[in-house]
Amino acid sequence: MSTRSRIAVQQPDGSWDSVYHHYDGYPEGLGITLQQHIPTYDKAVKLVAGGDISYIDWDTAVVKYYAKRSSWDDPRGGSDEAWDDVAPINSKTFADLIDVTNGSNGCYLYVYYFQTNGVRCYNPDTREEVRIPKSRKEKEVA
Repeated sequence: MSTRSRIAVQQPDGSWDSVYHHYDGYPEGLGITLQQHIPTYDKAVKLVAGGDISYIDWDTAVVKYYAKRSSWDDPRGGSDEAWDDVAPINSKTFADLIDVTNGSNGCYLYVYYFQTNGVRCYNPDTREEVRIPKSRKEKEVA
């Protein structure tokens, strides 16, 4: 199973550009990766501009964009997806962004507010903010 999510950046006019993210969208996965590797608004704008994402590597921050699938060096590769199918979606309001997130079965919504560094995570069902841990904890070995 995949934990789907959306990553959004607020535009100067208050609207939101967002992309789908397929794998490991929970706060302990994608949330920490965004905090560590995409900590600024400007980096987030560049990330979202690439279109829908399969996953972002936790350690290297290499992004697997669906529009560049043929360049992937793993079995999930294949043909590049049409840009019109994977381009960022613009939502006029935060409520619209929540609807887009729910429409793509997103379990989490990660947002970067206009010209503000740092990512925030929301549960799209409750619209409540979700805490992103500072780091991944090692699993205890019994």
